[in-house]
Amino acid sequence: MNNQNALQRHYETKFGMAVRWHRKEWGLTQAQLAERMAQAGFPWHKSTVSKTESGQRDATVSELFELARIFSVPPAALVSPDMRALEQLQALVTEMKADLEPDMRALEQLQALVTEMKADLEAYRGRARELRGLIGDTR
Repeated sequence: MNNQNALQRHYETKFGMAVRWHRKEWGLTQAQLAERMAQAGFPWHKSTVSKTESGQRDATVSELFELARIFSVPPAALVSPDMRALEQLQALVTEMKADLEPDMRALEQLQALVTEMKADLEAYRGRARELRGLIGDTR
């Protein structure tokens, strides 16, 4: 592989990594990104996204601009991303998710407790109606 091919492969790989990073940040699957590109008039499929992200496929300038529009970033963010900054940002997001995990578990436990208490309350109300019926109280 000559230097020109190696350099081209390097940039295609960086571009693909940037596309993957932005897609994940937007919470899109490869199929969803392909669908958005197809809606914009580009014949993309899930495999197109996969090949683009892995650096196995060249993107056209028009595709670059459409991807930038989808991700709400300037095109330069996709062709010359600061991968170190992206990795640091991803690490921060991962850390924040880990910090929130105990709170999310506590929230889920509280939601389960509230559901249980609602069911108990309905059971008590039903029992109270039964008892009022037995003693002739029609309230």
